[in-house]
Amino acid sequence: DAPQVLRDICVECWHKNPKRRPTMKEVEERLSGAFSAENVTQQMMRRGSVFDTILPRDVQDALARGESVPPKSYDDATVIFSDIVGFTNISAALTAEEVGDLIRRLFTQFDKLCRTHGVKKLDVIGDAFLGVVGVPETNPEHAGCAARFALGAISAAKSTMICPAKPDLGYVQVRFGLASGGVVATVIGSLEHPKYTLFGDTVNTASRMESSGMPNRCQCTPATAELVRVRSPDVRAKRRGVMEIKGKGE
Repeated sequence: DAPQVLRDICVECWHKNPKRRPTMKEVEERLSGAFSAENVTQQMMRRGSVFDTILPRDVQDALARGESVPPKSYDDATVIFSDIVGFTNISAALTAEEVGDLIRRLFTQFDKLCRTHGVKKLDVIGDAFLGVVGVPETNPEHAGCAARFALGAISAAKSTMICPAKPDLGYVQVRFGLASGGVVATVIGSLEHPKYTLFGDTVNTASRMESSGMPNRCQCTPATAELVRVRSPDVRAKRRGVMEIKGKGE
């Protein structure tokens, strides 16, 4: 459902010949014309179901009226981080088009799992995924839903070839990190380029859980593990032991 101009620009930016790719100035000029404030508002009204996956409905309404969106606190949520193990080496072995195809195939499966488990996808930067359960809709079983999503995503990744044309590269491995607690949700950027995102120590801790995790495993904080034990007993957590986490101590 992306506008044709945006799809055209994406294809051109991935062109195998660098000389055929548009400059940043050319991209900015084409986007500024296609995504003026008026156009964005009209698209939000026409494509509500698409924007619902990006922005909460109340945020859409406020932006469409030209209003700022104040930060909103959520006391009970679970933040999800993931990345692809060895992505730098994988990227070196693939063309840009093949990297894009890998990301598309993997995160299409993640999107399906998001719908199944009530995960709000917030961002994808390269191979990194950021999501949350419990924002903007509250969910008392947020930790269990996040854990089920992570386990399903790990299973999906393990069945995803890095590159079908290069089977020797094998299958994707991912790492997941979960942390539960309070977060603040807000919108940054202008009406033309709104971004719904989270801030708070819970976000930082989830990132640390992911970066210190193991391939094809989901690592979580003790608080998340306790919530899973109490509210989602069908999900089993295994104690890894005491670890030194950068910026967090033991």
